[in-house]
Amino acid sequence: MPYLWISKDGGPWSEFSLDVLTGNRFEPVPGSGKDLRLQRSRDDWVTLFGPDVTAAANGLPCTLRILADRDEIACWPFGEWGSHVRLIYSAERLATIRPFQKAQGAGEVICPRCRRPIAEGESAVVCPRCGVPHHSSNDWPCWTYGPQCNCCGQSTDPATELSWTPENL
Repeated sequence: MPYLWISKDGGPWSEFSLDVLTGNRFEPVPGSGKDLRLQRSRDDWVTLFGPDVTAAANGLPCTLRILADRDEIACWPFGEWGSHVRLIYSAERLATIRPFQKAQGAGEVICPRCRRPIAEGESAVVCPRCGVPHHSSNDWPCWTYGPQCNCCGQSTDPATELSWTPENL
């Protein structure tokens, strides 16, 4: 799930997983009052700023924006968060085990490690880098069987953390 990195009044960065938002409609980001709302549009996230907020995305004024990886948004004043807030959107995703759901109309999905089909509802990990699903259960630990994704080299270590943070700027 993508993240929103938040720095309040020049303070340290904290991460906010967009996983907690349903994305079905414009929802306020917790702690922002009604100043920042996000909505998912397919794989994209759209921001909408309240009427009392001045916002700039990558230095350009905005009230509505489809976020791209590492977009930086500056806002002021900003609800409970303080007088000046910097936000950076990161599209980076971590590998998570979830019940498998194949895309509507998709045919049989084959795990690249064991070459067996992945059944609907079976525990699986979709590689955050290449998007290829792998089994991930006690019976079929295909995702963690090797040190890297069978298709792209993404680490399969369950302790893997986000590789990018705003401190890297």
